[in-house]
Formats: sequence, structure tokens, C-alpha cells
Amino acid sequence: MTKVFEDQVYLSDVTTVLRRKVPVLLGLILVYFMSRPVSAQVLWTADPSRGTSVFEGLEEAPGTIGVAPDPLNQFGNVYKYDMTDTFTTGKERDESRGTKTPSGNFRVAQHGTYYIGWRALWNPMPINQAWVALWQMHSYGPPGEGAPLVLRILNGTPFIQMQNGVNGQNVNFWQGALHLGVWNTFVVGVHLEIDTTGWVELWYNGVQQTFINGQTRFNCPTWDNLAGSFNMFKWGVYRTGGGDGHGPAEAYMSGAKIGLTFNDVDPNGTSSSTPDFSVVPGTPSETVTVGESTTYKVDVTAINGFSANVALSAGSLPAGVTASFNPTAVTGSGASTLTVSTTASTPVGSFSIPTTATSGSLDHTTTVSFTTVANSSGSGSGSGSGSGSCAPAWQAGMSVTIGQVVSYGGDNWKAIQPEASPASNWQPPNVPAVWSLVGPCKGTRTVLRPSLVKLRFLETALLRKWPFGQFHQMALASPGALLYCPGLVDCKLLGN
Repeated sequence: MTKVFEDQVYLSDVTTVLRRKVPVLLGLILVYFMSRPVSAQVLWTADPSRGTSVFEGLEEAPGTIGVAPDPLNQFGNVYKYDMTDTFTTGKERDESRGTKTPSGNFRVAQHGTYYIGWRALWNPMPINQAWVALWQMHSYGPPGEGAPLVLRILNGTPFIQMQNGVNGQNVNFWQGALHLGVWNTFVVGVHLEIDTTGWVELWYNGVQQTFINGQTRFNCPTWDNLAGSFNMFKWGVYRTGGGDGHGPAEAYMSGAKIGLTFNDVDPNGTSSSTPDFSVVPGTPSETVTVGESTTYKVDVTAINGFSANVALSAGSLPAGVTASFNPTAVTGSGASTLTVSTTASTPVGSFSIPTTATSGSLDHTTTVSFTTVANSSGSGSGSGSGSGSCAPAWQAGMSVTIGQVVSYGGDNWKAIQPEASPASNWQPPNVPAVWSLVGPCKGTRTVLRPSLVKLRFLETALLRKWPFGQFHQMALASPGALLYCPGLVDCKLLGN
């Protein structure tokens, strides 16, 4: 009896302890799981097999958005944004808006932290004297919403910038080199608040960026303070109406994801702690006279403490072309000069060279391209597109297809984009987004680059650099003189 009594007392004590302690234990367990780091999770992905149903809407004004093969044959099917030109000074937009999963619209929430990753390729870009937006985190809801984040090109410069433009802010807080004709990778981290407790982080081509505050995190409003606001992400091309822009644009997007961590969305497929590297050409496209050479700077950038040796090599080459790197390898971060040399047997035309960077089991490939033009003596094999016979003359209103060759001003020009009913002032030298200079079909002037302008009037001391309206001190130039503008800061007078 005593033993039974003792057992009954024991069981009673256990029941009492459980009754008192279980709520406390459950609370401690809940606090533990809530305090753990956010687990990896992909919230949305741009899957080309679902077509454009991955977006809430399409803004094709003008242009088209759809799925197309990767023009560089690296990532299979990708999203293509093909913006045409309205020949007006108004806004032109070809953007996807919002994100949608098979179960419905997905939208990020205020006070949340998210990471957005994607690949982007642009070529050509439209010409504009104001700005061109390439990606936006835009606010919607009440009228007059701003854009907390805009990735854009400003005033035709060779840079890409990120702007904070909401709740009275208008700050360009980051700038990097713009690379056309190659795939670029982005990861944007955001914490969404209406004030400066919000923040932005950015990885560009695998490297975390430093902002104007000297930090890798920029605090700024990332959510509109108007009641009922919400953010949506936009990819594509949007050209402001503030400048007299012209020319088509092609943008490609691949591998876009939204997640809770960097690793969820990293287009490079590396974790934030895995050593790796990126390889990007400083100038992805050049023009060279047959029999001469051109050079490219190729940048290798270490990621996450990568410090190994990276060997550089060029892939298949056109006939009569050789390519060499100096140095042939870099350690960690560094740069190499790729020299592409042509011979008299090199055909006139446009070519691409795959460039591979290898380190152990890691390898990354990018592409450089070049266009050969005939020299003044007519060297260079081809079908009469270079020196010698002139192609049919360019005419306003003519329909142009890719690869079509026309003549204008003593030169042959090759179409790199289709064009329908060009205006009377859209002569080939004025529209480099559509036309690439092949070479002279009469005369002997030297051809250095596609960016050539023929003057139509006398300017005694100053030449206007087309198309941005900047002036540069130069010598006397007569009507018909050839102006060479290789970059955005200088021009050369090739001859009157």
C-alpha cells in the first residue's frame, strides 16, 4: 500500500510539473525558431517554359516581349525585349511589369528583406540625351507613385547607374561600367521601408559594390510613403521623353529570381562564401581594317577571396585571324590585353570570338566581337560590300533587313537591326544603332570606327559631337569633313 501511495504521489507530481512547464517550453521553442536565420527559399523565378505568364503584365509601347534563343548560345531560351522606335520625342517603353507564379501574383511586402537576381544583355541600346531605364523597382497604388530603385544609363554615358527616387529622394548612389553585347549579372538586396531604415545592396558581375557612402549597404527609402503603395519589379527598356532619342533597343533577361537570401538568386550559381571569379571584356566590340589589329581589355575579378591562377584562351577564329593574350594568365583579380590580328585574306564582315577563363574546375566564357572593313587599297575578301563597287543607295522610307548593305556618302553600310520606313534624317551615319560602317566604296579616306559623322556645314573652331550636342575645340572643318568620335569625351577630325 505504501508503494502504491508513493507511486500515486510521484505521478501526481509529474502531472503538476507538466501542467506548469509545457507552456514555458513551447514558448522557448518558438523563440528559438523565430531567432534562427531566414532559411533559403526561392519565391519567384522567370521560367521561359511558362512564357510571359511569369509577369503580371507587359508594357509594349512600342515593341514586343517574348521568349527567344540566347543570342550568345549560353543559356538556352531567354526573355527578349525588342523595342522599336516611334520617331517621336515621347516616352518609349518595352517592359515586363510585376511577377507571377503559377498560383497567382507574387508581390514583396513592406518591412520585408528580399534578394533579386538576374542576367542581362543589351545590344544595341537606343540613343538618348536624357536617360534609359533598364530595370526598376517601381511603386504602384495611389497616383503619382515614384520608383524606389532604377538601374539606368544617364545622358548617353558609358556607365550604368542606380538611382533612389521615392519620398522626395533623387540620388544616383552607384555607378559602374556599362558592358554591351555580353551577359552581365546582378543581385540586388533590399529591405523595404519608407525611411532610411530601408537599405540596398548590389552585386554586379559577381562582385559586391561599394556605394557613394563608402559602404556596401546604402540606407534610403525603398517603399513609397503613400498609403496603399506596393512595389513591382520591371525588366526591359524605358526611354524618357525628355530627350530627342532615337534608334531601336534589344534587351535580354535570363535566370531572374526573387528569394530570401543571396544564395537563392545568385545567377553565377555560387554561394556568398565560395571563391570564384568573373571575366568581362572592357570593350566587347571593335572595328578593324583588314590587315591590321585591334585590342581588347579583358578584366578578371576575384569573388569571395579567390586568389588562384586564371588562364585565358580564345576559341575558334575566322580565316586569316589570330588572337593572343598578354599576359596569358592572371592571379586573383587582374587584366589582360587580347590582341586580334587580321591579314589580307581575312573576309570583310562581323565575327565573334569566344574567350574562356579557366582555373582548375572553374571556367567562365565571355565573347568579344569585331567587324572588319576593307582598307583603302581594296584589300579584304568579300562580295563587293567594301572598297570598290557601291551597294544600292540608301533611301528614306525604304524597308531594311538585318545584313542588308546600302551605300551613302561614298561608303557602304550594313544593317545590324531591321528598320521600317526610316525618316529622311535617318541616314546611316546618323543611326549607329541600325547601321555599321563596312568601308568606302569610292575615295581613299581612312576608316577607324563605325562612329563616324560627315559634316554638312562649315564650323571654324568648334565641332558638335553627334548625337549628344557636346562641343569640342578643333581645327577648321569644311562641309563634308569626316568626324570620328571613338568615345564619349573626344572626337578627331580625319580630314576635310
